[in-house]
Amino acid sequence: MENPIQALNQKLPSAASRLSQIPKVTPEMMMIVYLDEIAGRLAELQDTWSEFLAEGDLQSRKYSVTDSPTRIFVNASYLSLHNDGSDSIYLLTEKGQPLGESEIKKNGSLNLDFKTKKVRMFHLVCASGETATVRTFTW
Repeated sequence: MENPIQALNQKLPSAASRLSQIPKVTPEMMMIVYLDEIAGRLAELQDTWSEFLAEGDLQSRKYSVTDSPTRIFVNASYLSLHNDGSDSIYLLTEKGQPLGESEIKKNGSLNLDFKTKKVRMFHLVCASGETATVRTFTW
């Protein structure tokens, strides 16, 4: 009686003969497959990030600032503040904390790049008894 494993091996083609039947993939074909995969993933990333990136719409507003905090809302990835007033103003966070170099002197500017578009809230305030006019530019 013949060994069943040997009988099966005789009926099946060898691994070498099976590999020779598989068509060869050229390097150019592999490069096309990889580039197609990369393009697909980049398209998905673009769709995901497009809602967070600025759309290029420039908006300008003017605020009168006193010693009482003036609340501003920004829905942009970039904020530029220019002090047209006669006194310095200070930019505070939503919680009333100074934002880095938050003093904007007379005729001075402060530019903030947030990298992503998101609604943010800030407060503008002058020292006691002082006033100023601020122009904001967002995009």
